[in-house]
Amino acid sequence: MNCICYRKVVPLSGTQWSAYQYFSPHGLFANMKGQDIDMTIGCTIWLTGLSGSGKSTIAHLVEQRLKERSVKVEVLDGDVVRTHLSKGLGFSREDRDTNIKRIAFVCSLLTRNGVICISAAISPYREARAWARQEIGNFVEVYVKCPVDVCRERDVRPLQAR
Repeated sequence: MNCICYRKVVPLSGTQWSAYQYFSPHGLFANMKGQDIDMTIGCTIWLTGLSGSGKSTIAHLVEQRLKERSVKVEVLDGDVVRTHLSKGLGFSREDRDTNIKRIAFVCSLLTRNGVICISAAISPYREARAWARQEIGNFVEVYVKCPVDVCRERDVRPLQAR
């Protein structure tokens, strides 16, 4: 699995992206120079993207790799959170923002206690992700890009219709 993770930098004009770190079979959580990153510091990896894009799959693959290295890691899958912490919420903008704030709160607690937290939630609104980033602090946002047609094929719940 070769996947490049980008973090958004402050845009001067338009949107800019800079390489931050990458995940590969040879250097999970190595920086671009191949040096290991300190895995004792908590952080949140916030996977966002369309329903069916592969957020949960990537989250669990990264979780498995980190556990192999004896790293404390937790996955907050958007579907699982909706059935427990956010039960009863719908898909209005307000309900989606509430769901993201709940996920961010849990990620914040885990991150400040030295756990690497992987959030796999659709989180479609930039403002909610910005709020999560500010709340959590040590935060890496990853957009999981996948063609819409592929997402529709994979979507076990008809979320693409919503």
